[in-house]
Amino acid sequence: DSNLTSINNAMKPLDTDNQAHAQAQIQQLVVSYNNILNYAADSSTSSAPIADDFSNIGVDDVTQDAQAISLLNDVIALGDKSAVDTIAKLQALMAAVTSVLNLPEGQIDTLSKQQLELLGVEGVTDDNLLAIREMITSDNQAMDKLRDIQGIVDKVVASHKIQAYSANSSNNSIPTLDDYKTIGLTDFIQADIDQVNSMIKQKDALDIDNIAKIIALLTADTDGDSTADIFDSFPHD
Repeated sequence: DSNLTSINNAMKPLDTDNQAHAQAQIQQLVVSYNNILNYAADSSTSSAPIADDFSNIGVDDVTQDAQAISLLNDVIALGDKSAVDTIAKLQALMAAVTSVLNLPEGQIDTLSKQQLELLGVEGVTDDNLLAIREMITSDNQAMDKLRDIQGIVDKVVASHKIQAYSANSSNNSIPTLDDYKTIGLTDFIQADIDQVNSMIKQKDALDIDNIAKIIALLTADTDGDSTADIFDSFPHD
């Protein structure tokens, strides 16, 4: 059985002094770990593990929070069995999930770059980690899928690219249509981008030091004619 090595690893800490109790523990462990490993191998044909499955195999500090278990299962489904084939690996994933979901509760220093990468999030750097933490903290959307976290990171990366271009347009990459769409400006078209970037170059750092300010700047409509000032020949008429 391809799951046997992982199951044997999980059995080592069991108390075998009481044979009847140990037998029940072993049976419970085997069922639960098979649930997790089979879900990692093919989530389309296997039921998602529940919180008790992780507790049954020896993972500590397992939360009963449905959002946390959903996020953990999403990470497991998108990975493979090698990412969950030891208790230590599952423990690290549980800790990373808990750190993400603790951010809105104010525990902002608990989430590390390494934990986000462990979950499968891309684009995290030492330079943007604080902004990612802050955005997760302030964002009111659900965090039960990996794509939710990746979407936040993508927004931070795109906004930093825009800010860097504003600070030094000669030495930094030119923001693209995709960058502006990523931060939420989904109505922009390619023909708008030269004009948008021209506006960005003229702004001081404080004018665009967060995503909300960038969006407000580029969507301001002073005369209420449904044409943003940046594209309006007569924005104050």
